[in-house]
Amino acid sequence: MLDFISKILSLFPFFKRQYSTPLADLKRKAKCGDIKAQFKLAICYLDGIGCKKNHAKAFQLWKKAAELGDIQSQYNLGVCYKYGEGVARNPEEAFKWWKKAAEQGEPEAQFNLGNCYENGDRIERDLFKAFEWYQRSAEQGFVKSQNNLGCCYEIGLGVKKNLKEAFKWYKKASDRGVARSQFNLGMLYATGSGVKKSYFEAIKWWKKAAEQNYAPAQLYLANSYQYGDGVKKNPAEAVKWYRKAAEQGDATAQYQLGMCYYIGDGIKRNIIEAYAWIYLSLERGFKEAHRNFSILESELTPDEIKKAVRLAENYKTSF
Repeated sequence: MLDFISKILSLFPFFKRQYSTPLADLKRKAKCGDIKAQFKLAICYLDGIGCKKNHAKAFQLWKKAAELGDIQSQYNLGVCYKYGEGVARNPEEAFKWWKKAAEQGEPEAQFNLGNCYENGDRIERDLFKAFEWYQRSAEQGFVKSQNNLGCCYEIGLGVKKNLKEAFKWYKKASDRGVARSQFNLGMLYATGSGVKKSYFEAIKWWKKAAEQNYAPAQLYLANSYQYGDGVKKNPAEAVKWYRKAAEQGDATAQYQLGMCYYIGDGIKRNIIEAYAWIYLSLERGFKEAHRNFSILESELTPDEIKKAVRLAENYKTSF
């Protein structure tokens, strides 16, 4: 579940500089219908600044301000309804208030609206409207929408497929540090889709995403180091990145790490470690592991298999 408090406060860092206003004064102004005071007082109740935390009161204050047309309160009200903060969860009400904020130009509300239309979240799925709202938000610089707009153009979601446009929007989000966009940009470079093919550029962007702990990028980066695609072959570096993705529960990476242990490629051979990681990949549905898993079983004693399973179970607790 979304860390609601951190989410809201991260959106409004400037409010922390405005809490010098006495709480009693905020309450008085809020009661008189001052929208700014209602909004600030809601933040106080949300985070317990000068008062006891009370999400229900925060919700009521945002509702008053939202009904008076305050854009940010409308957005926050949608978040309250979506995640059940200070009020019972109600996706339909969340959509209603995000739509009001979106129509007034709030970019994150536009992004959320796009998600609702794309996924058919309590409304009829409409990919054209999803694209429209992502576009409005992306053009205001909202990076998540820029990534999603890139996806729309890449696969033809609500718009005609256009790989050059996909590259353009992925690049905008990538330059601002969005890991998923960096991975997607790397894929376009690797396949020469919408841009001149360049494994050097693909590796560069995958590495940026991998360093932000984005598992798909870690997996592709590991593959590149293992086989020397676009970079000098480096089995030890491959193991490093397989492990990072495997520890996040990526089944393919778990299998590949297990095989590195089995063969002794980039790391000292350890058949028990190999069994443990391949066991985990099978649990996560990686069907290609079945054949090698049978071979592994034939090379271990029953006691060694028990030890490997215990090791795998221990690893699972950290995922």
